[in-house]
Amino acid sequence: MSLLRNIILILLLIFIFTSCKDATKMKEVSQIYIYHSSEGMRDTEFYIDFVERMFYKYRNNNIERDSSLKNDGYDNVINLSEKKIQDFLKKANKYGFLDWKEKYIDNQISDGHQWGIIITYSSGKKYEIEGSNKYPSTWDDMYSEFEKLTGTNILLLRSDWIKEQSQQ
Repeated sequence: MSLLRNIILILLLIFIFTSCKDATKMKEVSQIYIYHSSEGMRDTEFYIDFVERMFYKYRNNNIERDSSLKNDGYDNVINLSEKKIQDFLKKANKYGFLDWKEKYIDNQISDGHQWGIIITYSSGKKYEIEGSNKYPSTWDDMYSEFEKLTGTNILLLRSDWIKEQSQQ
């Protein structure tokens, strides 16, 4: 009986250590930049600054964002509450956001939805994720969490949008 108890205790400690490590890693994220493009042109850009607690968005009308302008050319800027940030970080950790692979590409579709995410850590290290008509398994979960954080659906599309298009 004590062997079983010790095994359970060890597994519990491993789970707690792993969860704390992942949560700490998520708290080291200082910025997230998300863009969407079609036919090679970025048409929507979003930037979340966790240090300054700011959210920036830019939707172009076939005009490239001019980073020399106020707010780096972003046309909408809002403050983020500390509570919303902390809630987001917990959920992002739960959904394994930092574990997304670097590429999600569906070569069967020539155009559609291209997207990219650049995660910047407080150390300055960056992790880039990109996709074309293919998405991580927790995309829809993160879609909801980004929307709760920013009030905007910054992932733009649910992962099943292609199926919906073909059924119309």
